[in-house]
Amino acid sequence: EECKKTFSNTTNSVWKYLKHKPEKWFEFIELMGEHTTLNECAAKLEISIVTAFYWRHKIFHAIENNYRPEKFDEVVDVDTYYTEKCYKGSRNKNYTYADK
Repeated sequence: EECKKTFSNTTNSVWKYLKHKPEKWFEFIELMGEHTTLNECAAKLEISIVTAFYWRHKIFHAIENNYRPEKFDEVVDVDTYYTEKCYKGSRNKNYTYADK
């Protein structure tokens, strides 16, 4: 018995529902690496700020689920960096919110 669903090479990937050319994604990722703001990304790529916001979160989600760092063979120095936790956009996730 068939499930009657259609699948493609973009199913369950960050490319799912992509309405723009993949080249814009690659440019967006480069801009993210340069710490460009969402407003600047949207202006440079001629996309909406909402699209830039969703792309950023799709990329973060993909990294979170797929990145598996290798073991280090040598000593690694780590500096402490503090930033405020932002809960915007996380209400549908199963987070336990820390007291502010």
